[in-house]
Amino acid sequence: MKKTFLFIAVFAFCMQAIAGLCSTPGTIIFSKEPIDPKNPQNIVSDFKTGDYIYGCAYLPKSFRQLANNPGMRSGEILIYYKLPYWQSSGGTIRGSALDQDYFLFEFAPNPAISDSYGNPEIEYKKYPNPEASGGPIRIAHELSQQEPDTYEIEIKLNFNYQDVAFGKIKLSGENFDFYAEVRDGLIKGADAGAAAGARMPQAKMQNSALESQMLSAFKNSNDWKTGRIKAKETLRIVIIDADWTIRRHELTGNILHRYIRAAIAVKDAEGKCGYYPIVTFQQDYAAGSYQPLKYDGASALVPMQCENVNK
Repeated sequence: MKKTFLFIAVFAFCMQAIAGLCSTPGTIIFSKEPIDPKNPQNIVSDFKTGDYIYGCAYLPKSFRQLANNPGMRSGEILIYYKLPYWQSSGGTIRGSALDQDYFLFEFAPNPAISDSYGNPEIEYKKYPNPEASGGPIRIAHELSQQEPDTYEIEIKLNFNYQDVAFGKIKLSGENFDFYAEVRDGLIKGADAGAAAGARMPQAKMQNSALESQMLSAFKNSNDWKTGRIKAKETLRIVIIDADWTIRRHELTGNILHRYIRAAIAVKDAEGKCGYYPIVTFQQDYAAGSYQPLKYDGASALVPMQCENVNK
């Protein structure tokens, strides 16, 4: 009984020592499953295609202390990885994440349980082009492009243009298509999460007559007629500028035109909803007066659940 107790005590001590070694400031540890930063388990450095990859970077101080800025609201992080040359995938951290002395990140996670694109305190950009995205979508895409081989991948975390933690993994396999599936699953999950959280912006101006003119110009535009605007009907409009902005000639100072912007929610032919967060309208200035309102362009569509349109 005493021997058993002694063995358990020694084992627990060793595990604590290993965990302490793993969490050395300036290091990045890895696992095939999500990591508990306070009690890291199943830490590995060798991976094969088909493995999910999770990382945890330990810092010498909190992000806020590293920046020497107690009042900072956000900071930029970059995950650099050498595959085979140095590339980076960036994001923004804010809120209580700035007070942590560690940083959890998903390098190539299981899409079914990923939270990289639903965490309000850690934001990665997601674009239709995976190479332009941040976070694990970009990384998984790059992994999927590799030829059969064994790769030693150096990884470092950069915060506000300063390298703060380093690590290395080995990844080997005959087929890296698995990570294309990870990428596509992450994109699908990010789209669903974005649609669930999307809301129309607050109106900065209330003007029903102007809103009506905007919707008419929007639906009579070439973008609508050619299908560049993927919509069957408009659902809601809010004016996002408090007033018009006037543009003048650089040399003469004469008025050229004025513009104002709105956000417009739409529904497509399949019944899916979304909104264009920036739709610009313009009035040219001629003969001492402003001309009729015309549509001047729209940003990319943001998916949104239909029940969120009027929230």
